Amino acid sequence: MTIKKRVFSADGKWQDFRCDDYYELLKDTASGWVGLLENFPTSSEFYKRATLLLPQLPIEFGDNDKRFERSRWRHENVVCGEPITAHCEHPWTKKKTRELVEGFAIAAIENGVQREAIVSGVAEIIDSRQDTLLLPTMRTKDWGVISKRNVDGLVNRYSKIADKLIDRKTGQRLNALKLEEIEKERSDRIGAAALEAVLCNKA
Repeated sequence: MTIKKRVFSADGKWQDFRCDDYYELLKDTASGWVGLLENFPTSSEFYKRATLLLPQLPIEFGDNDKRFERSRWRHENVVCGEPITAHCEHPWTKKKTRELVEGFAIAAIENGVQREAIVSGVAEIIDSRQDTLLLPTMRTKDWGVISKRNVDGLVNRYSKIADKLIDRKTGQRLNALKLEEIEKERSDRIGAAALEAVLCNKA
């Protein structure tokens, strides 16, 4: 059997997945998650199963090739424009995303925050942790990735190989400082979403 290798567009022609029906799916995902938190304890087996895929659903949804094409970053050994095989990495773990969503949403629900604001906040948390990275193979340790259990985020996972990573949107090479900037921007978005929910509740 012949395995068809994918061909990725060149850097600078990266396909942004935040388009088309993405935001509708993101909102539906957040709304469904809030509904589950409103009606089931996080310890219940039903809740655990129902939310298993939600942390990464928006980017995972749809055609598999598009999921790879839309990866924001790549290791320098993944050469775009050539037939290749690659592994699509999620820098941010499902577990940590779940903790962030649950911590925010449960507190907001208990404090009577408007549902629309809670859904908006959950959507922001999910969206801030969607972007992915392409590695040459699934054997992450071969490429200097820190892949211990529960290690989360660009800085914790890729700081040792920061200068080998390329932003496919701009074509620019990353570095440790840039990884920290990206992480801070994502973290700030999550904090801002929580603050917005509080302000909305007081309006």
